[in-house]
Formats: sequence, structure tokens, C-alpha cells
Amino acid sequence: MWAATQFQLFGPEAGNLLNNIRGIGLVQDGACWHFTLSGEQQPFEDPAAYGSRRVRERFTTEMLDEYCRALGLRVFDESFYSGEAYLVEHSPAKFPPDAGRLVFDLDEARTWLGISEQA
Repeated sequence: MWAATQFQLFGPEAGNLLNNIRGIGLVQDGACWHFTLSGEQQPFEDPAAYGSRRVRERFTTEMLDEYCRALGLRVFDESFYSGEAYLVEHSPAKFPPDAGRLVFDLDEARTWLGISEQA
């Protein structure tokens, strides 16, 4: 099983390569869970959870929701989103591990993935 819950906060000021202010990650790589922190802790975080004995409890989906809501984002609330949207899925059949790096412009990517502009 592969899984991940990740939070990335980027800022407007040039600081590091990606202007990353805070990164929190919980990733299951098929063998075990890994928890990572980078950047400056934010006031809305629950740092006590980061020391949980069970790695997978250090950053939950509920925590991700709370952190995003603290920033005004309701990522799990469907009514938060409006306008056009596209779903892009990762499919091993379309992205075989040995395919190498593929580079497309937007129209080529839509064609390759079978996404029409009216989707």
C-alpha cells in the first residue's frame, strides 16, 4: 500500500529555491511510514501530535483539514470549489515506471491523457 498526507506552505518572498515556508509529510512507501518536517512551525499547528508513538498518527487527514482551514482553505468541502476543474489521475498503465521523463505542452498532455477542453 502506498499513501501520503502532505502539507506544503509557500510564500511570496524569495528565500529558498521554491519559497517553501513549511512542509509536513507523512508517507507510506510500501514498506513503512515516514514523517518529515521542514521549515518554520506555524501558529495553527499541533506539534504535540508530531511526537506520537505511532508514526501514522503524527499527521492525520483531520490535521491537514484543520491546517488548511486556518489558512482559509476548505479543501475537503466541495462547495469551496467553483468554475471549471479537471481530474488528473496517475495510472500505472499510462505512466509505466520505466517510461522515463516525458515532456508535453498542455495540448499534448490533454491529448495523451484523453482530457478534452470541455471535460
